[in-house]
Formats: sequence, C-alpha cells, structure tokens
Amino acid sequence: MTVNIPNHGPQVVTLPAAYRNIMPAKEYELLQAGLSAPKDAHNEKDLPDNKRKAPPGWCLDGMDQSRVKTEKNWPRMIAHGDNLSQTFWLKGRIAQGLEALHKSLPTYGEKDLVVVHRQNEKGGWKDEVWTAREFAAEDLVFGPFSSQLKTSHLTDLKHAVVGLPKYGPGKHPTNECLALDGRSRTSLAHEGPIDDTENTGSLYWLVSRTSEHAKANMSLENVSWEQTVKLQLPLRQKKSVVAWASNDLPTIPIFVNKKKVAAHVRLANFFDEEKDKKAKEKAKEEKAKEEKAKEEKEEEKAKEKVKLKEKEDKALEKQKAKEEKAKEEKDKEEAKDNSKEKAKEKAKEKAKEQKQAKLKVNQK
Repeated sequence: MTVNIPNHGPQVVTLPAAYRNIMPAKEYELLQAGLSAPKDAHNEKDLPDNKRKAPPGWCLDGMDQSRVKTEKNWPRMIAHGDNLSQTFWLKGRIAQGLEALHKSLPTYGEKDLVVVHRQNEKGGWKDEVWTAREFAAEDLVFGPFSSQLKTSHLTDLKHAVVGLPKYGPGKHPTNECLALDGRSRTSLAHEGPIDDTENTGSLYWLVSRTSEHAKANMSLENVSWEQTVKLQLPLRQKKSVVAWASNDLPTIPIFVNKKKVAAHVRLANFFDEEKDKKAKEKAKEEKAKEEKAKEEKEEEKAKEKVKLKEKEDKALEKQKAKEEKAKEEKDKEEAKDNSKEKAKEKAKEKAKEQKQAKLKVNQK
C-alpha cells in the first residue's frame, strides 16, 4: 500500500492480507439492504408437493423424496456482492488506510507538545494541544484514529468525514456518507486529574476550533493511497493480484500546519460557524427529502402489494369459481349416472315382478 502524505512523500506500507469467509445471515442481509428475493425463486415453494419438480435421485441420499427439495435459480440468491458486502469491503479499505497512516505519521513527545485540560464554567473538562517548541510548515500531522466508522449525521460534534469517490470501489453502494467517530477519543488523561478512569485518545481530536482566521494554525488535508493485494489461493501456483488506484479509493482527512507555528500557542483549526450552520440545514433538508422519498417508495410498494393481493385474490376467486363449476358439473353427471342406475334397477325389479306374476299364472 502506498500512502501519500503532504511534505512526507509517498510511503510504502506492507500490511498482511488474510482470507476471511464472512457472510451475514440471509434474513438480516435482505432486511438491511432493502432487497427481496427474486419472484421466480419463490414460485415453486407455493406449489403442492405433487406438482413440484422431483429432485434428482442421486441427491436423495437414501431419504424419502418428500423430505428433499432442490432450490430453483439459486445463483440469483448469492449475496457476495450485495450492498451489505460492498459497505463491509469499503469500511475494510478505510481501516487499512488508517493502519497505513498510523505506520507513516511522525510521533511527538512532551518536548514537542503539551496537553492541557481546561475546565469550563459548568465544570466540564476539555483537552487542548499547545506547542512546546516552534514547528516548521507541515511538521505537524495528526490522523483521525478511531475504531468506529459511522454515518456522518450520527457524529455531529466530533467526526472526520471520509472522502468517497462517486464511482469505483470507493463508492458507497447506497451513496451514504461515512465518518470516523472521535467522541470517545477527545481526552488524554491518567486516572485522577480530571476523571476517575484513564482516558486514551488521539491528538487529532484534541485540536481546538476557532472562528478567527488569525488563531487558526492547522488545516484539513486529505490523504490518498494506492493498494495492491496478492492472494495465494490453495493449490494454485500463480498468485491472484487485485489492485486499486488512488482515485478508486477513499481519502482520509488529516490536520496539517501549512505555515510555521510558533512555540507556546494552542493548535486550532478554522471553523466557519455560519457555513456549518448552513451545511447542517442543507443536510437536514436532504435527510427530510430522503425520508419523504423513502415514505413515498414504501407507499408505492404498499400499493403494489395491495394490487398484487387483489390480483391474486381475483385469480383465486376465479380458480375457486372454476373448481366449483367443475364440481357442480361433476355432481350433475354423477346425479345423472345415479338416475340411470336407479332407472335400470327399477326396470330390473319391474321385469322381475312381471316374470314372477307370469310364473304364478302359468302354475295356476
């Protein structure tokens, strides 16, 4: 993997690749991805057993045919590349990018930076990062290290939005945003001074926000990387190589000092409150539109379901009426046959009586 960091040049990081057979449960997968099974894949399940296609004899394995069923059109049920899997792969690439970034960034000590705990009027503590010495331009680089990756609207206060391309492997399958959640990593403190428990985190999340350009000394930049995976499959001599270019992969935001930073100053990033407010309003409107579109889609689905149900009910009624008519005709035929049989029996009895009467007359 090649990681491009401002002022540090491309750095090659080798990460171990392991094969993992991870497959979400079919029911959960269909529910979360909003998918439904193909219609023709379920047609046969509604058929009575006597009308189902019999499974091949070689797969019965000594069991009764009624207890063995084969799945029709099963290749359409494979979920290897569904939305859930694509999202999982995307998150995995972001995690690998973070690991490569962790191996590439410079480290700092107490002679370089000072972590300050500041208590507000309400008694809460907030951490800050101050410089202990002077730093040249682009000497300070902080990465948003976190183990949690969520949709950005869930992590409004402390998050780092991951850049996702509109096309290619880095694209989100459902066009959602992803952000690294830093809410649990905003403090570096041993047990005692500000909390009863030890707090561990990352310098990225300690950088302050300021609405004054003069006080801002840290800027947001994006890190890109290239990735090549060589996979050795069992019993194969040739390795399978899969590569992704940087424009096909996500980007991770980092804090960088683009200008020289003096000693004994607080590290802060410019934060446009008005722009942020507008962005939040826009995001809120877009979310409302998405929810409305989702509701309309659900309503449309419900209508289609009702129509389908009505169609099925009509078909069932028609079939029922057809069956009832056939039954009536059958009953009529049976009644007619019974009448004929009765007439024959009656004729036989009458002939028998006449024969007996004639015999009596002859005897007299």
